[in-house]
Amino acid sequence: MKVALIQSLSGKTKLESLDYFSTVLKGYEVDKLDVICLPELWYNRVVKDFEEEFPDLLQLAKEKNSIVISGAFFERIEGDLFISCPVISKKGKILGRQLKIHPFGSQAKKVNSGKTVEIFNFGKFKSGVVICYDLVFPEVSRVLALKGADILFFPSKIITEGIKPWHTYIQARALENRIPVVAPNICGKPYGGQSILVDFNYIKKHDIALAKVKKLAPNPHKYVTTIDLETCQQIRKHRFRDLKLDLYHSL
Repeated sequence: MKVALIQSLSGKTKLESLDYFSTVLKGYEVDKLDVICLPELWYNRVVKDFEEEFPDLLQLAKEKNSIVISGAFFERIEGDLFISCPVISKKGKILGRQLKIHPFGSQAKKVNSGKTVEIFNFGKFKSGVVICYDLVFPEVSRVLALKGADILFFPSKIITEGIKPWHTYIQARALENRIPVVAPNICGKPYGGQSILVDFNYIKKHDIALAKVKKLAPNPHKYVTTIDLETCQQIRKHRFRDLKLDLYHSL
């Protein structure tokens, strides 16, 4: 699977951000990117009708023939406010939404919490979305892995001081589930950029998965990589044979 991660500045207008996303992707053939992933809250205003307010983002998915993990927004759904990540199909249609389960800090006072973890079926593979603070709780990623996710996307908005622990959490979630992770962050003060991707090398003889970690610079950035999901499926399947779910019922 070929993935494009976009690390953008915070504080841009919607129009400026969408133009930036479009510009940085122009160098890639439309049929070569499977997924494009954006960071959390690159647009800070409340969204009332995503399809009406973001036709350019829907069109970008169609033009690139790519799934778009749109990041996450303050979105009003049936009168209630959530932090929501709409996932857009290659045809420019909304496949579904992952709602942030653990709003962080002051967010908890103004938004509702999501109640479910969603699996998005992209045909040849399945994915899950873990929004920023949700990654701190290992149960979220584990449930997605057990439900069949082949890859996890972590759209985030992390300040500079939080980058180091954020990287640690991401690598832990990837290793404990043997699942590749793509985590774009916002950049520009006070946010730290340094988006991260985790893939694996596997030493079959010793059943050791070695994390292949790519960390980006703090400035605006795009990064494209190819991930071997089939190998990751096999090493995850092998590891999960040793899970003793009957002992974990108290969770």
